[in-house]
Amino acid sequence: MVDQALVKLLQSKQSESAALMHAAFAKFPDLKSSADLSLLGLLARLHPPETEPVAAVILREHPNLPPALFYYGLYLESSGRPKEAVAQFQNILSTFHKARTRCRSPTSSFEPPPIRGDSRRPSFVE
Repeated sequence: MVDQALVKLLQSKQSESAALMHAAFAKFPDLKSSADLSLLGLLARLHPPETEPVAAVILREHPNLPPALFYYGLYLESSGRPKEAVAQFQNILSTFHKARTRCRSPTSSFEPPPIRGDSRRPSFVE
């Protein structure tokens, strides 16, 4: 049912997609406690009330997962909660900044590739 709802949404048949999701939640109440990221992406676009518990499960398990933060931010924005949405989008940027900082820390062996014309480029590379 969820797959069919996603197909309907991608075919721009939002009301049919929403009806399928409503039926899926009625038939499978445990779906609300699912940690399925694609389900959250679908719900973020349809914005039913079941979005909140699905987002909570995923973000409890993966609090810094950028796609989950993005989908939840979309849901919040479309639900008229722009300040909360902005906080989710800022969390995404913060997550990327932390990851980038970690990669450049003195204890890390990661060295980004040199940029063309960079003076650190070995002399044997043209």
